[in-house]
Amino acid sequence: MGFLEFNDVGIDLGTASILVYVRGKGIVLREPSVVAVEKITGRILAIGEEARRMYGRTPAGLIVERPLRDGRIRSFDLVSKMLRYFMRKVIGKRATFRPKLLLALPGGMVLGFDMVNILRPMERTMARDDICDAADFDAFYAIYQSELNHDMDEANRIGGGLQTVRSRDIHVVSNSLLSGCIRNAKSILRGGGDRYLAVCPLIGLPNAIDCLAIVKQFVYDEKRVSMRELRDALRANWAGYEELHTAIGKYGHFFGNADPDSTECAHRLMDSLRRWNTGENYLHRKWLFGNLIGYNAHNVFFGRAMGATPDGRFAGEQTQFGIGQSGGKDRSGLPALLRSVATCDPDAVLTGPSVTNILLDAQIARDDAQFAKLIALMESYFRMGGTHFQLNYVSAAELRDAQQHPERHRSLRVRVSGFSDYFVNLNTDLQSEIVKRTEQA
Repeated sequence: MGFLEFNDVGIDLGTASILVYVRGKGIVLREPSVVAVEKITGRILAIGEEARRMYGRTPAGLIVERPLRDGRIRSFDLVSKMLRYFMRKVIGKRATFRPKLLLALPGGMVLGFDMVNILRPMERTMARDDICDAADFDAFYAIYQSELNHDMDEANRIGGGLQTVRSRDIHVVSNSLLSGCIRNAKSILRGGGDRYLAVCPLIGLPNAIDCLAIVKQFVYDEKRVSMRELRDALRANWAGYEELHTAIGKYGHFFGNADPDSTECAHRLMDSLRRWNTGENYLHRKWLFGNLIGYNAHNVFFGRAMGATPDGRFAGEQTQFGIGQSGGKDRSGLPALLRSVATCDPDAVLTGPSVTNILLDAQIARDDAQFAKLIALMESYFRMGGTHFQLNYVSAAELRDAQQHPERHRSLRVRVSGFSDYFVNLNTDLQSEIVKRTEQA
């Protein structure tokens, strides 16, 4: 076929085989989605039908892999090389144009997505009398973990009730396109689908880590305050304990500064979530934990219903969403913040929709040399284990001016939480959250 004959190309990326369709010509390629790889070097020796013929006949140094399995991509690197191979086979190596591609993937659905107030277990812990008898941080953490498990169990119970209500909706067209629903004679909301994700956003995650770090530092390591005094300060909403509140804000080992205390506390919390997440829940699948919100500011709703917490929060103050830091607590700069985020989750607990918000000095984006350094920094962040970041190149001063004079800033767009919008169109709570983000110079 001549490579000039192709304009619109469709690809069915299947677990067993790959189909390539060209408008006006029909299916022009059908081959197994397998790759023959050299074990030691990782070098690809064959793809598609040629690789399939090697199956069962390969020498010890070769393996035949399926980079897609159970409707999921197991190796993005192998899939990208396999797609490139098939496209070259169809279009030709000398193609001087880029065809319009339509890629078909296995259908599925995200279920759950019920926001969980992950700071609430700390509030419940600090209300208990037995924390005053905890001899060390390990004993305190054992009490906290029991409250964490209780709240996660309670969230699962409530989520199951919500799912029962959701399951009343049976959308015939959608379910007819989802694998398993017709075969099992059930909608996906009633357990009929083969492919679905169980997602659970944890709101207030940085606050929870900060609370653990402050308790460890101020009560047990440095002994600046007794547990009873800290508990009384929270009950008084810091009234009469202003000196302690100031000391926490000034000297606290907050998440985002790459210090050992907050890192250890982050690891402990992630490990507790990992051990709780056995898959024994109303969706019968392990949760993919995330931490983002949408247009509904759940971090504000949760915060309004809570009392003061050890990280310096006042009663009724909003909690944080995402995994990062704000309010100037990340005082060691952007490299330390990125290092904290990249290394806080060694067991990959946060595998759901997660967000890391960064507010940059606009000058960094305008200066080529500074921007090149930023790119290098972000590349290091991903190599260390980071999974996401989103940037705003706008000063806090400009954001505050937009709040006061929205008519001057109609075109100001910002990243919010996995989405962008015009700043002046956001509700006051979301605007305030963006303004509070630490401006990284």
